[in-house]
Amino acid sequence: MSLLNEVAFSYDGSGAISVWEPKGGTLLMSYKGASVLSPHSMCLLGNDYVLGVEKGKPMIQAWPVNSQEKAQLRLICPGRISSMQASPDAAYIAVSIETKLHMWQISSGRLLATASSHYQPITIVKWSADSNFIVTGGEDGTICVWQLSRLICKQTVAFGIPGSSGKGVTGLTEPLHVKSQHSLPVTHVTLSKLGAKSRVASVSHDRTCKIFDLCTGEDLLSLILDTRLTCVAFDGTEDNIYMGTSEGVIKSFCLRQVPRTRDHHIQDSTSNPDFIGHEKQVTSLSCSITGITLLSSSADETLKIWHTISRQCLRTIQHKGPVLGAFLGLLPPAIHDYDFTPKILLKSFDKTVEGNAELVIEINSTTTLPCDLLSDQNLTTNQITGTGAPLVAQTETKTLSNKKSVLESSQQIEIDKLKRINRNLYEFCVKHILQADKGKRNSKGRGVPQVESHYRNQKSKLLGSKARKKKKNGPGDKKLNFANTKQRVSTVQEILNL
Repeated sequence: MSLLNEVAFSYDGSGAISVWEPKGGTLLMSYKGASVLSPHSMCLLGNDYVLGVEKGKPMIQAWPVNSQEKAQLRLICPGRISSMQASPDAAYIAVSIETKLHMWQISSGRLLATASSHYQPITIVKWSADSNFIVTGGEDGTICVWQLSRLICKQTVAFGIPGSSGKGVTGLTEPLHVKSQHSLPVTHVTLSKLGAKSRVASVSHDRTCKIFDLCTGEDLLSLILDTRLTCVAFDGTEDNIYMGTSEGVIKSFCLRQVPRTRDHHIQDSTSNPDFIGHEKQVTSLSCSITGITLLSSSADETLKIWHTISRQCLRTIQHKGPVLGAFLGLLPPAIHDYDFTPKILLKSFDKTVEGNAELVIEINSTTTLPCDLLSDQNLTTNQITGTGAPLVAQTETKTLSNKKSVLESSQQIEIDKLKRINRNLYEFCVKHILQADKGKRNSKGRGVPQVESHYRNQKSKLLGSKARKKKKNGPGDKKLNFANTKQRVSTVQEILNL
């Protein structure tokens, strides 16, 4: 891949995002309309958008790659963003807000997960090349490795099951690895381009650079320098590592020369000469695909292109303010297309994590249902409780030319099944519940039939004043008074409630 196909993206204190041609220093595109951007908060979303976060604001601004107008797309987040990066496959966006990591799905805008394992605010968020791992560094000196599948997975726990935790949705929000080797805040983290087999390098104000394996978390090397480190970068083959310092000098170390001890002190630069040219601290480093050129940005308002073999500066690009960050990337194909329409659809972000757990309703009954009551054509337990798939007709496979007729016939069979089940449940309730309650009332002499027959006898007779005087109550007779009427109404209400 030649250098002509790679471009440099940079953003400075003026709030503009610029695209440069590295070899000649030509300005290809400029995205304006934002104030000062936060460090580690500018990235590409596929080949369609350029994303940036204004400093101190809870929103992400998106520019189409072919538009120089003010950004009209804004994605609102629940807090001030300290770092942000989109996944290489343009499917997710990882955002750090204070001590929490938020994960959004770009196509739907759903907040898939929130995780927190840092004790102080997160300073940087990085994705692996295969979009399967996320690495975060914080001011507490801790580095956390998150696996995407574990972070956004959902576990459904049925309610009311003995031994269950009682939670509806549970996410595995624990990090895969937690590294606490740094004693001061982590300033930058980088990953190589090898996906799951990548190496992770982190630098801190404690003047150390730690390198460990991404999957296993095994510590591989610790480089100790005599100055504060601000940024770090690998080359494409992990042969060399480049470290920017607060003094403006870029240190390098060849990883093919394995030191004898895991902790290695870099005191002289005879074997690995330094890149000297910046006057203030180096803010970012990025190596080209071929590994021949190195891009560096600094607070001295310059962007430099270096030759990695000779350590010579090939090009210096002047900016209007301190350069907060820069990186090398492939030129978006539609950067100069007038009629380009982004294929990625951005949706507004949700503020809360949605639970997808299915609700299971538990019904307690003193009467045991017979086994064959709901066994109409081999119905399963999941279909009864509502947690399984819809009812499907268990009929013989037949070849039908019209798919619509097949669908209508299967739906009709499902409706007939539900009707039979409801009829069976109704007959069971009438036979076992209402009749049992009726027998209990008859045994106590206050049964429903006695009240109704007595009420009919009293209604057929004359209930005038003279009749009431001549009427003599027998030993087993009862008057039709308010108490009997109230008892009958309460009995009818009990039947209706059943």
